[in-house]
Amino acid sequence: METLFQDLKHTFRSLAKNPGFTMAAVLTLGLGIGANAAIFGIADHALLRRPQVAEPDRLAALYTTCRRGFPRCSSSYPDYIDYRDRSRSFADIAGHKAVSVNVGNEEAARLVVGQLVTGNYFDLLGVSVHLGRVIQRDDDRTGAAAAAVLSFDLWMDAFGGDAGIVGRAVRLNGTPFTVIGVAPAAFRGLAVGSGVDVWTPLHSADLLGPAVGSAANAEIFEARGNRWIDALIGRLAPEASFAGARIEMTTIARQLAEDYPEEWQAMDGHRTITIDAMPGYILPVRSAADIRRFVWILFGVVGLTLLLASANVANLLLARATARQREIGIRIAIGAQRGRLVRQLLTESVTLAVFGGTAGLLVASWMLDVMAAFQLPGGLAIGALGIELDQRILVFALLLSLVTAVAFGLVPALQATRPGVVNSLKGESTERGGSQQRLRKALVAVQVALCLILLVGSGLFLRTLRNSLRSDIGFDAENVVVARFNLAFLRYTPEQGTAFVDQLLERVRALPGVTAASVSTLVPFQAGGFRGMFAEIDGYSTSPGEEIRVDYVFVQPGYYRSLGIPLLQGRDFGPSDIEGSRRAVVINRHMAERYFSDRDPVGGIVRFAGGPAMEVVGVVGDPVWSSLGEEPTPFVFVPMAQSPDVASRSFITLVARTGRNAEEFTPLLAAQFRELEPG
Repeated sequence: METLFQDLKHTFRSLAKNPGFTMAAVLTLGLGIGANAAIFGIADHALLRRPQVAEPDRLAALYTTCRRGFPRCSSSYPDYIDYRDRSRSFADIAGHKAVSVNVGNEEAARLVVGQLVTGNYFDLLGVSVHLGRVIQRDDDRTGAAAAAVLSFDLWMDAFGGDAGIVGRAVRLNGTPFTVIGVAPAAFRGLAVGSGVDVWTPLHSADLLGPAVGSAANAEIFEARGNRWIDALIGRLAPEASFAGARIEMTTIARQLAEDYPEEWQAMDGHRTITIDAMPGYILPVRSAADIRRFVWILFGVVGLTLLLASANVANLLLARATARQREIGIRIAIGAQRGRLVRQLLTESVTLAVFGGTAGLLVASWMLDVMAAFQLPGGLAIGALGIELDQRILVFALLLSLVTAVAFGLVPALQATRPGVVNSLKGESTERGGSQQRLRKALVAVQVALCLILLVGSGLFLRTLRNSLRSDIGFDAENVVVARFNLAFLRYTPEQGTAFVDQLLERVRALPGVTAASVSTLVPFQAGGFRGMFAEIDGYSTSPGEEIRVDYVFVQPGYYRSLGIPLLQGRDFGPSDIEGSRRAVVINRHMAERYFSDRDPVGGIVRFAGGPAMEVVGVVGDPVWSSLGEEPTPFVFVPMAQSPDVASRSFITLVARTGRNAEEFTPLLAAQFRELEPG
């Protein structure tokens, strides 16, 4: 310890005498370590962490395949019962569905993430409670009392950590639910980036009203073809394996396809079951591979950056060692052991690395704040991961600093203390100088090579970014503001919903600077809202096995003008397109070219499967809906006024184009909602 303190004292004195060198080394290492710590935080929260449940390595996520073959889709309740009761590989299987829930009353309300769960959900996961008890099987049955478990965060934030919350009623979507428990702080569900705030039994969905969609219909529990349970979670039996479970569940799927051929029909034969082991939290099912690939690519890039920083600092140390040859030679001449000198030089390197790591934490914190506004593939918001500079990131930064210290400090330390005392005392640099020059040249070569790799990669990235920014997204987002709301949480009737939307649009269109305003169930780049539907088109003959599948969205007049979507043919919807009038639709250019290539699409007839005839009154461009570079799909725009219940049972988005800065306009827009509906 005495020699360590001596080394540290000498190190601080030496570094203080060379502030330029010290500052350059610390900043270089800080950037490299900070970037790696920030990306480690993303990788840790998205890919490496495990949910706080009992034996997570024995859990699996189960999905029923889609009609069109996608391997991970929702399951119906009757299918869930069959999976659970027929399987021997799984000790138990639970199900859950994410819903949005309005918590509170007219004075104070908030929209939170809710989850409908089967009665065995918490027991299967081995999750206890902070207060009260968990949801049990008796809670998840028709006619049972409305019960809810709050997350620890919601309990603290909305109810002040009141220990008397258990047994009290809270209003969820306007219905009183009795709080039976508070979950532990470490448990926020199984999906990454979407922490659950409140859990309720699956069979209480009808009490939450139309805001939870089809789950609110009691008959859905008997409908095998209605697949609405997001995912099933299975716990392997003691002697079972994932391989054996996959074989067994595939056999069960084949039996169900034979028993229920219509409900289990798929385009390529019949549906089946997908089983994923759960090494961590559940990623968005359609983007899991892209997220993993993207995060590890980021790690590779910042890893090269740290290597470049280490080579740079090693070169600085070699240059400094050359200037200190005479000092080191004198110390060897008077009896200093080489090992002692190497240790002292490594102490300098470790000190620099610790300073660099400290600066790196500041860089990491800044980077995480900046990146919070961005999304990983599939729309997973980095900010939603809740990344903070916690113990795991601090330990990672410390270990990285120590490894980096050895990486850039050991070779210069050994080089600086090589034998050659006489030459060093004379101030000469024959053999040692030549060796150091060769090493420095090698490090420069490494730096140049790494720089070349990074520059080429950066150039390709910037070129891709430039091309993406120049691509036509099919609409104009400049000075457009959107606001999303759902009147179903307040139990609005169709008449009340229609009146609210009409009054809201009248108010917004009268605001100074507003050039256009409308409402719809979806705008481009908005998560959720797509609705697929099979369709028939008069005059178009399908080939064997071909199905016409279209996406559709409900809109009000002025939607295309508000978003700057070009109207190519025909007309927009108008006051005459109301309930009871001839049904009208507008289609996108891709659908017109694909299904009306030999005739004028305006005046054509489209039918949703089993629905009435709808006349095409207009054709618009192809806006990008989800991601740049996506292939356009057939899209149908339906007038909201011809389906008046939509405004009261769906998420609705108000879109307004202004002649002023959209940020300045936002408070004016929010005021219209408060005046019309304080709740």
